[in-house]
Amino acid sequence: MLKNDYLMEMIGAMCRAVSEMIFKRSKKEYAECHSLANDQYQSLLGMSLDMILSLASETVFDLLGNFGEVEPKKVLTLVDLLKEDSEVFRAEANDATADAIREKCEDLLNLLDRYDLDDEALAELDKRMADFGID
Repeated sequence: MLKNDYLMEMIGAMCRAVSEMIFKRSKKEYAECHSLANDQYQSLLGMSLDMILSLASETVFDLLGNFGEVEPKKVLTLVDLLKEDSEVFRAEANDATADAIREKCEDLLNLLDRYDLDDEALAELDKRMADFGID
């Protein structure tokens, strides 16, 4: 119960950050967007975006688990955050970073797709994969 409450609080904070990033991106406040994203990367994984991008996708995926147990909500929430951060980089005309983030997202989604997920997680995964054009 406590673990579930903590996870829901963390996911809620990340969702609020993504919403705020969308708003700030519309106002071209890119530095604030990156700051929000970095705070959430630190909260979830204890590392920066540069570190996330430099690690193998499998390693990042494993870090999102809980004692070997897959945590689909964490993976999907990280993908949402990364996707919005990539949109900010794209708005700044930093296509190389935006593309690297997009590739990391696709890798994480493909890794999650290998697992037997409940119906709710599977529906969310399918939605994200469709957003990225993954079959």
